[in-house]
Amino acid sequence: MCGRCLNGDGASANDADDSDSGGNNRQNHPDLATAVVEYGALTVGGSLPHDTSQGAALDLAFYASPGCGVPGAGAGFFLGDQIAQFPIGELEFSLSLTLEVAVGAGIAASASSLVNGNVPANTSELSTCIPVTLGDGIFKNAFES
Repeated sequence: MCGRCLNGDGASANDADDSDSGGNNRQNHPDLATAVVEYGALTVGGSLPHDTSQGAALDLAFYASPGCGVPGAGAGFFLGDQIAQFPIGELEFSLSLTLEVAVGAGIAASASSLVNGNVPANTSELSTCIPVTLGDGIFKNAFES
């Protein structure tokens, strides 16, 4: 299933250096690995294949739905976005959004390349949905932010 298909041909596979062409230049989508809610924040981790010969700034947008694969849930509602700087050769990210999402909700994301440093362009398909889990609460105290 493809929440946002770029070429009308189903979900597109990511490519290692994101150098292909097609709808929205077939911008690679984030590969989500974790979505953890704890202390009023949702932390989402994953990776995003891109041209590792140069750094990149990408706008990552996050969406929530009642759960992954819930009939009629659609792609979900927009939670927020953050611009992530990917240095040369770095593909992994861990971003925190200051909001709570229910445990078991589904999280998906898209990535947009940036034009002129801050204007989103070439938006990807939505990532595969992953469920939100509850953090373990270890190591959080009044001295940590």
